Amino acid sequence: MSQQNPHQFQPQGPAAYASPQPPPPGGPVSPGEPGAKPAKVRNTIAIVALAAAIAGFVFAVVEGAYILGWVLLPIAFVLSLVALFQRDKPKKMALAALIIVIVGTVAGAIAFMSSAARVIDDAFSGGEVTATAPVAPVAPGGDGQGGEAPAGVPAGEPAEADRGTRQNPHPLGTTLSNDDWQVTVNSVDLDANAKIAAENPFNDEPDAGHTYALVNLTLTYLGDDSSTPMAVTVSYVTSAGNVINEHDKSVVTPDELGYNELYTGASVTGNTALHIPKDDQGVLRLNLGLFGDDVFVALR
Repeated sequence: MSQQNPHQFQPQGPAAYASPQPPPPGGPVSPGEPGAKPAKVRNTIAIVALAAAIAGFVFAVVEGAYILGWVLLPIAFVLSLVALFQRDKPKKMALAALIIVIVGTVAGAIAFMSSAARVIDDAFSGGEVTATAPVAPVAPGGDGQGGEAPAGVPAGEPAEADRGTRQNPHPLGTTLSNDDWQVTVNSVDLDANAKIAAENPFNDEPDAGHTYALVNLTLTYLGDDSSTPMAVTVSYVTSAGNVINEHDKSVVTPDELGYNELYTGASVTGNTALHIPKDDQGVLRLNLGLFGDDVFVALR
C-alpha cells in the first residue's frame, strides 16, 4: 500500500481538472502596457474658450450687440491661455480659440469705428443735402450776378441729381436743405469794394488783383433745439482750386449775416464778405453743418 506524501498538492473538486482558458488574441494586455488603447482626454476649458470666442466674434461685428462681443472676447482670451498651459491636455481647440479672439477683436474694432464714424457724421452733418431749383429769377444788377432757373428745370422742383459738384455747381438761387438747415444763396456782388469801404472807413482795401465779394444768404434752422449761423460755412474756390474762407481777410460787412442764435423755424438773411481774385471764374462752396458734405453753387 502506497504512502501519500502529506506535502504533495492534491487538487480538489471538478475545477481542478477543467481545461485552462486560451489567452486573448495577441496575448494578455494590461492597461499600462504599450499595446493598450489610451483613454480619450478632453480639454473642457478649451471647449468653453472656443465657444465663447466664436460667440464673441459674431457679436463684436453686429451693430447693436457690440457690448456682448466685448464681454465674451476677453473671457475667451483668458480661458484659451489657461487651456494652453494645462499639462497633458490637447491644445488644438485652445489655439483655435486664441486665434478667433485675436481676429474677432480686430474685426470688432473696425466695425465699431465704422459705426461710430457714421453716427458722428449723421449727428453733425445734418444728413444728406437736397437741392431745389430757384423759385423765382434772381435779380441781376446791384446785389449780384443773377439768372433764372436752369433750362428744363421748373422753378421749385428738385434740381438735377448730378448737380452740386465743383464741375457742375447749382445755379444761383438754389435752395439747399438737410435735416438741420435750409440755405439759399440769394445773390453775389462781385464788386463790393465801395460798399465795404462805406460801411467802415477802417476796412482794409483789397489786395492788388483782388476784390471784395458780398454773398447774400437766407438761413432757416430746421433742427432740434437751437443753433447759430456759424454752423453754415461759405467759402470760395478759385478756378485754380485754391480755397478762400470767410475770415481770411476780415472786414466789417454791411448787413452782416451775424451769429445770433436761432431756434427751430427761425430765419435770418444777411451778407458775408469774401476776398477773392478779380475776374476769377470760381464757385462758392457751402457746408450745411460742421462736418457736412461740400456743395457748390455758381456765382451766376
